[in-house]
Parts: sequence; C-alpha cells; structure tokens
Amino acid sequence: MLNPKHFSLAASAALGALALATPPALALTQETLHGFCSQAAPLCQDNGTITPTTLNPPVFGFTRSPDSNNNLTTPTFELLYLIPDVPSTNSALSLTATGTHTGLTAAQNETLFSATAWTSGDLLAYLGLAQTGGPNNPLDAYLPSTRQEETAAGIALSNGYFVFEANFGSVTFGGSPNTDPTFVTSASVPLGTVILGLIEGAAANSVQDATANSAALIVDAPGVTPPPPLPEPGTLGILGAGLVAFGWFRSRKNRKFGIEAAAA
Repeated sequence: MLNPKHFSLAASAALGALALATPPALALTQETLHGFCSQAAPLCQDNGTITPTTLNPPVFGFTRSPDSNNNLTTPTFELLYLIPDVPSTNSALSLTATGTHTGLTAAQNETLFSATAWTSGDLLAYLGLAQTGGPNNPLDAYLPSTRQEETAAGIALSNGYFVFEANFGSVTFGGSPNTDPTFVTSASVPLGTVILGLIEGAAANSVQDATANSAALIVDAPGVTPPPPLPEPGTLGILGAGLVAFGWFRSRKNRKFGIEAAAA
C-alpha cells in the first residue's frame, strides 16, 4: 500500500505540475459570455455543446460568468451573426436587431464585415481585433455544427461564414433586477447561422470578453443535435497537465515498489 506521506507528496507535486503546465491562455477564459434563448416557446435549452434554437427570427440574450462587469472597462456589446457562406444570397442579407438593457435600444443595422468570408483561423484575427480577455473563437468550433444542420436539411455545405456585426453600446451584467442584454432579430436567418457576442472596451479595436465556444447559439433544424465543440484552450491545458502529473506519479510509484522488491 502507498504510504500516506508518499501520497501527499505525489498529490502536491501533481498540483504543482498543473499550475506550471497551465498555459497563459487559461487566464483568458476565466470570464466568458454565454448565450441563452429568451422566448417562451419553442423550448430552447443549453445542451452542453452549442445552444440550438428553432425560433427564426431568433430571440435571445447573453449572460456572463460571473454575471457582473468584473474586470471590464467601459464595456460595449458587439452582436455578431455568423451567416453560412452562400455568396449569391447570404452576403446580401438585410438584418437589424433590437436590444434591451443595452446603451442603444433602437434597432441597429447588422452590417457585413467583409465580402470575403471567414474560412480559417480565429474570429478575432479575421476581424482585426486584439484580445485582452475571454476565450478564443476558432472556425472549427462552429463549422461542424453548421454543416450538420445543412446536411440534415439536404443543402450545400458551407466552408465558412459571412460576419454581420453591430455595436449596441454600454452593458451592465447581473444588475438587480437582472440587466443582462437581450435581443430580437428583425428577419429570419439561414439554417446553421451562429450567434455570439463580444465585449469591446475603451481601447480601440480591442476585445475584453468573448462568447465561450460551447455557449454560442445556432439556428437549428428540429431534431438535429449539434456535435460537441472543441474544448476551450484552458481545458486542454488542464487535461494535458493532469496526464503529465499522473504519469509522474505512476513512474514514482513503480520505482518505489521496485526498490522495495529488490530490498526484500
């Protein structure tokens, strides 16, 4: 049996390995935005991957974890629609959205960021924005879900997204009564559209917080379950560090038993 003292040392070393091996990117995932459906029906619930909604036009909102403006400086809310890249139609959409609990409450036009679709890399790199907080948003966190929706509907598969964006001004998360921002979209959007938010700050072209990959919303075909998203970078770091620590512990244990067996 492993001596409790040895177990304590091994546990301490494992925790130390976790702390040392966790990459700097983990600091960017401590506070994140989470989308939610705000309509009464049809039923829409977070399924642990990417939240599907069959209501189209979508009605939704965003909360924050923790639900406050903690570590935000003069935050403003940027609402993004990732529209599947069917160039002949989807890049020409005309969309507005109306916000509640936002600095700008009138309907805002969602404008096309670029006629060239986002087809690789991280979203913020595509948008030319610097990130000071929140998780990364790589294309592969969303595209498999969109393609599954398109496959179920028997339509052509997308290779990326046209990004439509609008800034809704200042936001205050977690007020009393609750002041998390909610939104109503003016028109239907294509199947597989992904909706997410960013928190911009005082510095030009900077993002203080972003939507967790597993907490965006997707416009859903009834009965289609999106595939699991990629793990957040911080989660991968913790998993890798845990495996390293476990390997170290097993190696130490085997060496100890070998020494004891030889002595016997």
